[in-house]
Amino acid sequence: MKRVVLLFIGSILFACHAAEISVRYDNGAEKKALVAERDGNVFFPATVIFDLFSNRFAWAPDKRKLVINISETDLIFTEDNPFVSVGGEVREWSAAPFCEEGDLYVPAREFVLLLDSLVPDTVTWDAEKKSLRIGSAVAVIDSFTCEERKNGTVFTLFLPGKMAFDHTFFKPQLNINVLKGKVSVEQLTRKETVGLVTGISAVQFAGSAQISLIISARSGQPEVCYKDGPCRIEAVLRNKIEDTKQVASAESAAVALPDSLAADQAALRIKRIIIDPGHGGEDPGAVNTQAKAEEKEIVLAIGLELRKLLKEHLRDVTVLMTRDDDTFVPLKGRSKFANSKKGDLFISVHANSISGNKTKKSVIDGFEVYFLDLARDDDARAVAALETSAIQYEKDGDARENIDDIDFMIKSIELNTYRNQSERFAICLEQEMSKSLKKVRRHKLGVNQANFYVLRGVEMPAVLIEAAFISNPEEVKVLRTREFHRQVAEAVLNGIVRYADTLE
Repeated sequence: MKRVVLLFIGSILFACHAAEISVRYDNGAEKKALVAERDGNVFFPATVIFDLFSNRFAWAPDKRKLVINISETDLIFTEDNPFVSVGGEVREWSAAPFCEEGDLYVPAREFVLLLDSLVPDTVTWDAEKKSLRIGSAVAVIDSFTCEERKNGTVFTLFLPGKMAFDHTFFKPQLNINVLKGKVSVEQLTRKETVGLVTGISAVQFAGSAQISLIISARSGQPEVCYKDGPCRIEAVLRNKIEDTKQVASAESAAVALPDSLAADQAALRIKRIIIDPGHGGEDPGAVNTQAKAEEKEIVLAIGLELRKLLKEHLRDVTVLMTRDDDTFVPLKGRSKFANSKKGDLFISVHANSISGNKTKKSVIDGFEVYFLDLARDDDARAVAALETSAIQYEKDGDARENIDDIDFMIKSIELNTYRNQSERFAICLEQEMSKSLKKVRRHKLGVNQANFYVLRGVEMPAVLIEAAFISNPEEVKVLRTREFHRQVAEAVLNGIVRYADTLE
């Protein structure tokens, strides 16, 4: 576990004078930071913990608010306000946070006690020595087993808790991507061969960890699943079937529709599905003028095909649509409809688009699956902005609101209930779309997240699918075909059944 030691250098001055501190890490790295004292209270900047919680950290000086998400709890601090929101509970502190040179300073004692209550034994504050010791609030993935069995090999990756993941297999490499995971690269790197696994490596990315297995040519298609008690990801590798007919059968099963038993089991867990074809009416969505193609028409066709397929295979499930013709539905009206019908799943269907020259449009392609959360990058923000542009078509009576990231985080307390389920559902859909779509590949590795207006307020697991890029000259042709509509529908059906299998 990484340790951070903050050593105070010099004396802390009154009247908000700053003192320089040294931030030292156990790997030898060091940087400088500032603390302050006001009315006898020691304050330190919230940026002290930025390195630990950077993926759940938002500071908006113009709104005078800082939001940090720790252990699924939103902490909301407001400048010059002693009242702090902790997971929706309002607490009064002895002193109010204040802003100095663009940074928010918080009372040291209360802040450390709060962190310690959320992540025990990771924060120590020594007021006499004026030193702060912080351990990483993110548990590290650092252990696995690889066991050879009679008919294959089982690789088990142990997790510090329930974590969302996805996987890809491009011979000979199986990649397991743990979203928001931290990994010990040293502990998870092995070169020796164990059964059908000839090597293991790990890479740490900004928002995820990737563990890669090099698989022997003697292995068949890997089977990867999540299990509890303890939390772990298992990859089962079986010796390859030699009979070519059996191999063909096994490969085709990956994209086959669910059998009646699987469909019936899914129907026991999911009773009502809401399909939301984006845009409609006066809102065309993204438009490819050269191909004379409009997003609203394409996604409606996909939605209708999906409704038909779900009704055929999930006969005990009620399937509803926010629109089934060329009608404009306000963004908030879509979530209101879904909630009023007490849906169990919400699936919003869209087609992506980018601006730029012909070369750029011809190389940017692929499908994506999103769930509701802060955008990880500018591309995700751009997609959310594109789909949210439908708000311009809403009438004056339709409620509008500012939907930037800081507002989203402040309101995210009420959304946490469905966030993890939405991410899990998105992963299931993304994996099935990778199998089913023949002429459209993934735009990026893994699922993505962004602050989509249409998903906000939806009181159920919710995802948004970008089926392909309507701006791409080749993909727009695919988007218009009945074959592609069917493939998307089949992928969503299989994804629903797969997701239902994860429910208790």
